[in-house]
Amino acid sequence: MSLFTKVFGLRQRAATASSIAVVTLAAMTSLAAAQDAGPYAKLYGGLQSIEGMSFADPATADLDLDGGRGLTLGGTLGYGFGNGFRTAFDVSYGEADLDGTFQENVQVFVPCGELSGSPCLNGTVDGDYSSLSGFAMAYYDFATGSALTPYIGVGVGLMDANLEATTLGTLNVGTTSEFELVDGSDSEFGTRVAAGFAYDAGAFDLTADYSWTRSGRLDLAGQGAYTTFNFDKRVNAHTFTVGTRLKF
Repeated sequence: MSLFTKVFGLRQRAATASSIAVVTLAAMTSLAAAQDAGPYAKLYGGLQSIEGMSFADPATADLDLDGGRGLTLGGTLGYGFGNGFRTAFDVSYGEADLDGTFQENVQVFVPCGELSGSPCLNGTVDGDYSSLSGFAMAYYDFATGSALTPYIGVGVGLMDANLEATTLGTLNVGTTSEFELVDGSDSEFGTRVAAGFAYDAGAFDLTADYSWTRSGRLDLAGQGAYTTFNFDKRVNAHTFTVGTRLKF
């Protein structure tokens, strides 16, 4: 094979590779350009799962809350830039039922139930969690050239979380009533990651999403029959939702 033939073959392969790259780039640009630009609104609902939160202090008490499930509802206002990127502000409300156990770690010389403020606690905990959140989100849509578009997102925001945890307390006269271990709310910054997909149904999109939200440490006052403590745990929430997205 002559030197001219080798050089010509190399140039031909380089030209072919360049052509493929140009066609691929043009196709990607066309797909990105085909993505919707402009404002949109979204309504969604689904299930929320809260991870367990365990508090332990040898000087006061142990409060173990198991994970629980509940419902979540939310709405979004956003803007698409037509190149795959979107920004949005998301507001959501979620709740979950929790349960767990409670134990005080102090030696008490007065028998429990003798004083009205210190009943015998049975240690079985029922809890209710709820939160109202507002998050600024950034998304990227992966153009596929079809009606189905997967996407990922990240964001930061503020969570106003409320936690109520109760057990039963019994006095020595046999009277039993609900005893509040924790009952309060706190607002903390949080982070969120999300993934999902949208199906283009014409005038609107149908969406399905998963998100994980992690809050800062809550600062909630707690009490037992003989002790007080500070419940300072993070909330980890997982949500699975479906929704409708309207494009303007």
